[in-house]
Amino acid sequence: MANIFAHRGYSSKYFENSAEAFRACTDLNIYGIENDVQLTKDGEIVVIHDEYLKRLLNVDGFIKEYNLSELREFKYPNGESIITLCEYLDIIKDTSLVSNVELKTTVFQYDGIEEKVYNAFKDYNMLDRLIISSFNHYSLLRFREIDKGIPLAALTATKLIDVDRYLLENDLMIYHPLFTTVDNDIINMLKNRDIMTNVWTVNDKLSYEKMIALGVDGIITNYPMLDFN
Repeated sequence: MANIFAHRGYSSKYFENSAEAFRACTDLNIYGIENDVQLTKDGEIVVIHDEYLKRLLNVDGFIKEYNLSELREFKYPNGESIITLCEYLDIIKDTSLVSNVELKTTVFQYDGIEEKVYNAFKDYNMLDRLIISSFNHYSLLRFREIDKGIPLAALTATKLIDVDRYLLENDLMIYHPLFTTVDNDIINMLKNRDIMTNVWTVNDKLSYEKMIALGVDGIITNYPMLDFN
């Protein structure tokens, strides 16, 4: 059976990347949580997906343009404020949940974010429950320079040519592809290379069953209880 990661927390039921979406996961029998991190203007690590604030907080501007105290004044539709990575860690620290932290370093670089995330998990003694992923694979390589023991996952949204060779050449032993870009040949090839595959974002029963049949290692989904509509 594939490991289940709650995409942005229990986001089919609660507001994505909110404290309540993460707290809801602590009572579930799942493997882990996927979340997204960025840096504020004053260098704080916050858990939020979009760089631009309009969709989530109805604000014109980017995360990096506001200090944490300013961001706290804006409210999600559920009435909560944006949370920091440390506040997220406080929620899950007494569980066995693994954190798949996506570094949002594709649009903006966020200098130093890799070390800040590493130090946060180190301070909580939770490095053994950390997976780092990013669409910016240079960011993954920078993370390796900090600690070679942290599992690194290459996020992709399209099919790569010779994906196994690319991953192995860069010592990336976890692959996080868009689920529609994998097939039986790709999964078997990666298994033969001892590369773990966690697919995103699987939000319906038919796609879930197809991924299980392919033998993927993990499924990232908004429906961690597999209670698809």
